[in-house]
Amino acid sequence: MEEGYIWIVSKEIASLLHSLDSSVFDNMQGVLGFRINFIRSSKSFRHFKTKFRKKYQLKYPEEEEYSNPSLSGKIGYKNGKLAENSTFQIINVVGTSYREMAFWSPFFGFCETTICNKSVKELSPVYWPGGLRKVPKGWSSRIEEQPLKVGVPAKYF
Repeated sequence: MEEGYIWIVSKEIASLLHSLDSSVFDNMQGVLGFRINFIRSSKSFRHFKTKFRKKYQLKYPEEEEYSNPSLSGKIGYKNGKLAENSTFQIINVVGTSYREMAFWSPFFGFCETTICNKSVKELSPVYWPGGLRKVPKGWSSRIEEQPLKVGVPAKYF
């Protein structure tokens, strides 16, 4: 990514960032993404984690970390809107990792924590591609001036 561009990734990619090698992040500086938030302290998650860890360690004893993107839950749309009140986590790729910036839900908008009793007006600064600290010009230009180009990654089988 270079200066003046914005790359927003979907939940399918954002949910896998924790499992990527740090060298991949060199080409993803400034990426913004969202992923469905799930409560890691819930009883059902702790039960799943324990059961999964035992089976995974038996099959792959050399691996210390594991991931399961299906834990992000199901998402659906009805009449052009989210069918369920999902909470999304907004992430920003910086350096060799990513930072968790905020949460967003259709009910509250942006919040700093998952316990959201009021929305926030201003979030922490975004690290944009090319190291910019200010919003790239393309983000604020009118559609008539410059059409939005959308890149969709190929789905592999």
